[in-house]
Amino acid sequence: MAARIILGLMTFSPDVNAGGRLLSVSDLTTALDKFSARGYTELNTARTQGGWKERGFTIGTKVFPQYAGAHGPETLTAAFKTSLTELGTDCIFYHHAPDRYTPFTTTLSTLNNLHRAGKFRRLGLSNFSAFKLAEIVTTCHANNWIRIESGLLPACRRYGIDFIAYSTIVASLLSGPVFQGVGLCGGGGVWLVHHSRIDVSRWDGIILGVSKLGQLEGSMDALERGQLDGEMLEEVERVGRTARVDDRPFRYGEPYGYETAEVLFGEGEDE
Repeated sequence: MAARIILGLMTFSPDVNAGGRLLSVSDLTTALDKFSARGYTELNTARTQGGWKERGFTIGTKVFPQYAGAHGPETLTAAFKTSLTELGTDCIFYHHAPDRYTPFTTTLSTLNNLHRAGKFRRLGLSNFSAFKLAEIVTTCHANNWIRIESGLLPACRRYGIDFIAYSTIVASLLSGPVFQGVGLCGGGGVWLVHHSRIDVSRWDGIILGVSKLGQLEGSMDALERGQLDGEMLEEVERVGRTARVDDRPFRYGEPYGYETAEVLFGEGEDE
């Protein structure tokens, strides 16, 4: 079974101010041809065009909370309908990050209603900490709402959820001279596929991003070639030890714009 490699499409855009690097429809068509020729079928974006469904691809989209309350019922539904207009309904929808001003139950109820109406196929999470993942999984289970499809590795194994990694070069830390020959995916991408605890042959996956068409085939070659050699492996693990973030605040953490204990447990502490 082929590894679950997902092509990230953030850089395929005519708008350079929004991160566009590959600017034309022909660039996108060429990339999709090269990607599908290797047997890969999954795409990840925030919205794109290109006849993905007709070509046998599945696609994931997402809505980021750009402002307080962005994942409330009306605003989330409106943003989601914009994606539907451009993508269609047979997609994976990723809850892109916590909206700290809207209780999870409110957002999840809205997403469940959209799912039951046939607006998307599967629900995933992105940029959620492990304890938030646990709260969301148990909330959905208690209310018989849609099941979550992605998250952080230890919690994912606990709840039977797949894990998808992105930004595999770790802000270019794993793309230096020692990693020549492993494509833009860098040593981090190869390490994830061949040395880590994620299982890309069964359910887990990695998102592969490129800024030039030539990088796509080089990265796929590197991922398919096999394990890192001794020097590369040692460097990846050294960088990993240096860049650990276990004791740093989570990027999408507190504070919240509502009383979390009140929402979760009732009107307040016992007197």
